[in-house]
Amino acid sequence: MEAREEASGKLNSSQRTPVACSASEDEQRPSRQESSPRVRVKLASTRFGAALLAAARGWTERPPTTEDDQPERLAPYLPLRQRLLAQQERPGAVSALAEHQFWDLFYRQKRDRFFKHRYHLRAEFAELVPAAVQADPHRHVPIHTPRRPLSTEERAQLEQALRPASWKMSHFEPAVAQDKVLVAECGCGVGNTLIPLLRANPDLFFFAFDFSPAAIRLLMLQPEYDKDRVFAFVSDLVAPMDTSLAARSMGCSPRSEATAVLDRWTPAIYRAPPLLCHYVTCVWTLSAVPADQLSLAASRLAAMLRPGGVLLVRDYAVGDLAELRHPTCARVGPDAHVHEYIRGDGTRVHYFQVAELEELFRSVGLQNEYLHIVDRQVVNRKEKLVMHRKWIAGKWLKPNESDH
Repeated sequence: MEAREEASGKLNSSQRTPVACSASEDEQRPSRQESSPRVRVKLASTRFGAALLAAARGWTERPPTTEDDQPERLAPYLPLRQRLLAQQERPGAVSALAEHQFWDLFYRQKRDRFFKHRYHLRAEFAELVPAAVQADPHRHVPIHTPRRPLSTEERAQLEQALRPASWKMSHFEPAVAQDKVLVAECGCGVGNTLIPLLRANPDLFFFAFDFSPAAIRLLMLQPEYDKDRVFAFVSDLVAPMDTSLAARSMGCSPRSEATAVLDRWTPAIYRAPPLLCHYVTCVWTLSAVPADQLSLAASRLAAMLRPGGVLLVRDYAVGDLAELRHPTCARVGPDAHVHEYIRGDGTRVHYFQVAELEELFRSVGLQNEYLHIVDRQVVNRKEKLVMHRKWIAGKWLKPNESDH
């Protein structure tokens, strides 16, 4: 359920580089024989160096997409979603196409090549890394060597899109025995948030879930996937609850192997992490939830936390360039105050305001620690464009019972 960040011209906000970032890795630097004279710029900040350099060279800002500029996009817009939804009109078709199917198609096509690992979260989520990494969050951290990797047979089954029958819910028991810090990664995708944090802190144990079975399969095929550190499963945050997982406690009785396989893989069902967690991370995930189901998602996120637990959120903000580039026909519903759109590949995206998220989590009993808009200027040097990106960052605390 990992909401999609725009790949074109993307720059990691915490990457320390004094020069502008290209739109993609294989793009070449501009020729040294430029028509305009080179201007030396003293960079006041590594984070804003690219924007200063672009301004000095007179590069233009990328304007938002308008219907007049690209009228040919409007008629064939959303072809994939329209084609899939049209199948529901056939006899025997499902009444409502699940959102996870669009993300399944996305991950089957892009696999693990679309998103980059979010190493900058070591600086943003300082609560999840040890003191040595907090002191220098951008330093190199070696890759994680799994203590209990997947067997050859398990990997072969996953590569064939099968569901290995040897996995059991008892795989999370090392987290209890070793007194790990429990983290629920909501909308984990293929592990772009999980893996950088896994490397940085050996005391973390992740319950990683996504509503796309294809994403979970790709996560488990990652070479750093460790059954002693991660328990990945399919779960839809706003789907009907799986009653077989209703009882969550340290002393829960083990289930049979057959039930464990069903628990992990069946889509369109909500399964909560089997243990209450110290942290819940929600990184570009809530934006993939329909607006009328956000309150249900918030209540379930709060229920995953133990008293004193922390919820960490990062997601799209209203006014981001990605929103401005959506054509009008992509908006969900006629209300202009609902900043929700359908992309051309059928996936959904919602853009948040500070007051919206503040009220959303206040209504489920969480206390806000901070909530603000992060505004960055990203430069595509090949196209000589400056792009304004905005996202929202927040932290909430679940009060202890004694606080009431």
